[in-house]
Amino acid sequence: MKKTSPIIDQRRNPDIFGYTSKSMSGKVNKRNGDQAERIVMEMLRQLGYKKIEKIETGFSVVRQGKRIVSAFPKAKVSGDIRAIGPGGITIHCEVKYRPNATLRFSDFEPHQLQHLQEVTDAGGVAYVAWVISLFPAKLYLLEWPVPIRKCKGLTREQAEKHIGQHFGFVNGNPM
Repeated sequence: MKKTSPIIDQRRNPDIFGYTSKSMSGKVNKRNGDQAERIVMEMLRQLGYKKIEKIETGFSVVRQGKRIVSAFPKAKVSGDIRAIGPGGITIHCEVKYRPNATLRFSDFEPHQLQHLQEVTDAGGVAYVAWVISLFPAKLYLLEWPVPIRKCKGLTREQAEKHIGQHFGFVNGNPM
């Protein structure tokens, strides 16, 4: 009788095989991005912004029978969060969760950069919220235009010079 080894799913046991699947890392990135957006929304609420809402886009789905086999966004949106600031000015905020030491130009899609500039040109205020830590929550709120360009990222030190401070929260309270 031939001995068989137990079947181990490589996607669910990344430590054994040294890598994670794209779907698994995509789920983790989505969860972290959603948490970063919640942190930014709470920070804006505590800074006195009103009517804070996540900008959503509809999805089209492709079905085979009753099963959904794929989904894709219908349109590209102007940012992640929209709010009304002091004095009634509309703000748009693009949220980036990057725990490493640099926010890179390549972290942005071309339409995101275009929308940030269009909001500023129209008289609104555009922000890039760079979340550097989820627990405890820490972020930089950078007003657009941010000193970032191709092949030249933005370091934490440069971000602090750009805004002069960063925001941190411990147990939901600003630090």
